[in-house]
Amino acid sequence: MKSHFQFLFLLAAFSAALPNAANAQQTSQLPNILSAQPQISNGTSVMLAGTITIGTTIGSISISSSPNGQSQINLTLPAGSETETRLISRLLRYGTWTDLAGAQHQVPQQDLVGPHPAWCFPPFILISGLASPQYLSADLGPETRNGASVEHIAFWQNPLTSVPASVQPNIRPQSQYDVYFDPSTLLPVAMTFPRYFDSNSATQFLAPAPTSSGSMVEEVRYSNYQQVQGVSIPFQLQILFQGTTFAVIQFSSASLTPVTASAEKR
Repeated sequence: MKSHFQFLFLLAAFSAALPNAANAQQTSQLPNILSAQPQISNGTSVMLAGTITIGTTIGSISISSSPNGQSQINLTLPAGSETETRLISRLLRYGTWTDLAGAQHQVPQQDLVGPHPAWCFPPFILISGLASPQYLSADLGPETRNGASVEHIAFWQNPLTSVPASVQPNIRPQSQYDVYFDPSTLLPVAMTFPRYFDSNSATQFLAPAPTSSGSMVEEVRYSNYQQVQGVSIPFQLQILFQGTTFAVIQFSSASLTPVTASAEKR
């Protein structure tokens, strides 16, 4: 419970300190969005398993992730299996992935700049990104996205004082996550973030192939929410790159362990 109150306090402080004019909105939904988040401790992990469809290819996928910055994704396709493991902490950002032939690759450092690898489970993204002094946030208010009304929240890395002044303007566009919430349920419906790929590798893990070097916008759309141990979990994910659907994931099972407090059922 203590971590939850600390989470809300930190987020309120960040929002009040931001110079962005959007935070001056009288009808800001940020406090409501924060209070709607499940009470999850750093020791909690989520396990998700189901099927993935990439074009006409269908395979299986399992994901393990936690708010302390660790994740592992196992992907099995007719052509073989792939695995990606990421570890993100204050002192270490590291990731590897194995391709269908079993060869191991390093995840490019620039692709580890985001607040968290748990793109499949938005509460971990929010806890890690928003409840940390390493990040800044902004309430960008209501807008229309994909034909529906949403509330738009953004957060990005807070530049270190040791970072050269010439580099600091690049940090926000390289590290920003934009999360869009259903205004009635306050559940995330979509999230966008930049991705950076290895120009020396023709194929990438869970990415279009061939993938050029540089930045691409990845979007994850969340739907089919179901209650698992008192927490709302999206059982369907749609992955898009540059606005084009790349894959659809349909989970058949989900579990949280351990859960120290239940979220209020919606």
